[in-house]
Amino acid sequence: MNVIRIAFLIRKLEIGGAERQLSLLAAGLDRKRFAPLILTFYPGGEFEKALLDAGVEVRCLNKSGRWDLLSFQYKLTMALRAFNPHLVHAFQGPPNLLALLARPFVSKMRVIWGFRASNTDLGSYDYSRRLVALAMRLSSRRMDMAIANSHAGRHHAVSMGFDSRKFYVVENGIDTGRFVRDMMAGANVRREWGIPTEAPLIGLVARLDVKKDHTTFLTAAAQIAASHPSIRFACIGWGSQQRLKQLQLLACNLGIEEKVTWAGVRSDMQAVYSALDINTLTSKFGEGFPNSVGEAMAVGLPCIVADCGDAAAIVGETGIVVAPGDAIALAAGWEEILSMPKEKLKGLKGRCRDRIVEHYSTESMIAKSATLYAGLSHGCLEPSMEGPHTEERENQT
Repeated sequence: MNVIRIAFLIRKLEIGGAERQLSLLAAGLDRKRFAPLILTFYPGGEFEKALLDAGVEVRCLNKSGRWDLLSFQYKLTMALRAFNPHLVHAFQGPPNLLALLARPFVSKMRVIWGFRASNTDLGSYDYSRRLVALAMRLSSRRMDMAIANSHAGRHHAVSMGFDSRKFYVVENGIDTGRFVRDMMAGANVRREWGIPTEAPLIGLVARLDVKKDHTTFLTAAAQIAASHPSIRFACIGWGSQQRLKQLQLLACNLGIEEKVTWAGVRSDMQAVYSALDINTLTSKFGEGFPNSVGEAMAVGLPCIVADCGDAAAIVGETGIVVAPGDAIALAAGWEEILSMPKEKLKGLKGRCRDRIVEHYSTESMIAKSATLYAGLSHGCLEPSMEGPHTEERENQT
């Protein structure tokens, strides 16, 4: 059996959902069938060491900045020519386009585009994202395959004109061996944050990006805090200092600044989830498969999610789904979980983990990816026959 050489192209290996999934995938591929190489724009990152320890080659192309385009494209093309991959799987916008530009110079290389989001509001960002989105639509027929991590992402892309026959879905895989509740680790996190053991703690794990809608989270927090004096909140994720100050000012204006912990980036997410009582997703657009929901459920955390991306399908009957931007419904959902009898809550937590173990394992994600890679490489892949998004989501719940 010929080994399939596959190059993965991604901006960086710092903490993030796409980076974690790539790390699990590349490390988990059968080395008798696949030879992976990871090419990054920028050096370092949380996941680089784990990949190297797993025997995965990581090569940084040292992009000097946002507008380092021509020289970087040359370095990428030369790196791909040297590796001569059968496949290159790029992760999101710019990597997708740059991989496609390199294809004419690499013999028989097939290009796979990765999609990690759904209905992104491009008007909330600068013009560069709009240009990338336009370029992808115009050149999409030249790529060989697209893999979305959510049915919502595929549905949105197809509605924008992408070829449905080339578009497949491989949902994220959650490392259920790692994400297990650890009471001691959770207690240590609470002590670090100065939060009493008995205080209800509600978390939002998301970078400080406008699409994650921390405003709704904080507004709902102020509402429920009026009837729960001991309640606390934690926002975990990176973001600009400007955005952080804006959100801290909002918390101050809402009178809850002493109740909110701004934790920044954490590498010990198992411990963080173990410290929480409820996990929340408030995204108002752009979600695909939110890792924070799957990881929290694996730890046994009840989740209240905005109906964005595949979040509703992931939680199924184990979670509460609210409309994006509805702070009143979000606060009511928190209240429902906090007032739940202990035995009922215990059963709910068990079902949360069981759902992730059954439907969203790392092994399943790797197996589905490997099947698509082999099919594309050997020219025996059936066209994607995914049904409408509404039917897909109903089938998962």
